[in-house]
Parts: sequence; C-alpha cells; structure tokens
Amino acid sequence: GAMHVAGLMADNLEVDSYKKQTMRISLLLHDLGHFPLSHALEKTIVDNKSNNEPISHEMLGKIIVTESSLSDLLEELSDQNPDLKPNKIWPLFQSKQNIPGINKFFISSSMDADRLDFIMRDSYHSGITHYGNIDLLRFLSFMKLVDYEYVEEGAIVKEQRMGLNLKVSSSIENYFIAHYQMYKNLYKHKSVKCFEELAKIYVEKKQALLEDN
Repeated sequence: GAMHVAGLMADNLEVDSYKKQTMRISLLLHDLGHFPLSHALEKTIVDNKSNNEPISHEMLGKIIVTESSLSDLLEELSDQNPDLKPNKIWPLFQSKQNIPGINKFFISSSMDADRLDFIMRDSYHSGITHYGNIDLLRFLSFMKLVDYEYVEEGAIVKEQRMGLNLKVSSSIENYFIAHYQMYKNLYKHKSVKCFEELAKIYVEKKQALLEDN
C-alpha cells in the first residue's frame, strides 16, 4: 500500500536508509486511527469525556502511537533511528500543514504516497480501472529532489522539494484527471453518499442507546 509506494519514492529520490525507514513507517501508521468505513464516521463518533467533541482519526492515531504497546516498539526502533520515536512520528500525520522538509511530499502533497496508492487500489477494486491506470514506476523514475528558495518574513529560506521531469508531463496530467474522475464517479457517487448517511444514522442511534443505558 502507501508504505510500499513510499519505499519506491525513497529509492528513486535516493534518500538515505534512515529517511526511507521513517517515511515507510509513517505511511504505514498514518491512517491507523481510522474508523470502519474510512471517513464516513469521522464526525459521528464523539468523546464523552471531552464535551462530546467529534473524534478524528488523527486523534485516535496519536493515542495508539503514543499510549499503546506500539509506542514501546517504536522506542526500541528509535535506538537505531531517532526519528522513529513516538513523539516524532505522530506529528508527521497529525499536523499536515507543518510537516518539515521533504517529508511533506511523501505524506501530504498533491502527489504523495497515499494518494498515488489509493487511486490505483480503489480503481482496481471498484472495477473502474480506466481511471486509475497510472504507470507508477515510470512516474516515480522521473522524480527527483530539487533545491528551492523562497522569501519568508524578509528572509531567504532554502529547502529541497520534489520535482518531476517534463518528460512525464502527460503522466502527471493523467494522474490529476484520474484523481478528479475517481472523486466524481466513485467517492461522491449518490449510492456511496447514501450508504454513508445511513451508517451515520445507525451509529448515532447506537451511541444514544448506550448513553441512555
């Protein structure tokens, strides 16, 4: 899945083994807190201990990474790679707007590992294969890191960003068209939205019954 794609991206960008390991594990864990049916129940399940505030999958992911037995495993791995400490891993998929360096392009960009993975996977399993038919290996083979400069608050900031060779411009266009078509014809399909609403109603009624008892 996304972890595999992140590994392929790391290989093509020739990042060091520690960065590759960090990216692969981050993508493996980034949706760990998702409810059944993915985003459908995101704002339905509430936390009775926090004024009935909706529970996000990022919030649950943080709890699992920092408070479960998984935390102990990550601490062991961090002896060799300090970036795998629980308090460093969970912010990578918790605060997507502030992800540092090239990590953002692996985890939260218009062509991150998760998006590249789910477009292909969902098109295959839904039978709409003509939308998600992306030549991933060719796509990744033309990725490279480029030096980038910009001005922020009067200071010049230098960082590395992910770039793509113009030779794959058609593949890039196909990817964005596939992304648009998948949302239009699958994720936002009337039957899908209807099922999501029924699932929300069912869960809300179950929560009300539990609270009454």
